[in-house]
Amino acid sequence: MLQIPEYIGCCGDNVYYLFYESAGKLVIHGKGEMVDYSYSKNSPWHEYKNKIKSVNVEDGVTYIGGYSFNECTSLTSVTINNGKTRINKTAFRHCINLKSIDLKG
Repeated sequence: MLQIPEYIGCCGDNVYYLFYESAGKLVIHGKGEMVDYSYSKNSPWHEYKNKIKSVNVEDGVTYIGGYSFNECTSLTSVTINNGKTRINKTAFRHCINLKSIDLKG
């Protein structure tokens, strides 16, 4: 069955996100770098941060920005499909239930 994301938006010049709320899955796709966020500039999915259970960063995304997943307290797993993706040291700040990051590629 085809799933349609409840939320879609931009998180970089050529990088986009899809959030499937019913599954708690956030997909980051596109080509290039995500932007950096901060406490004063939240990620576009910050308002539903407690509903995100998994993140899939697709091949083509080369950088995960600072504070991207800050305080995503329900986040338990992350898959990064490009072995060359750089990760800002604050990208997963306060993700207290994050159990695994699977690096592929």
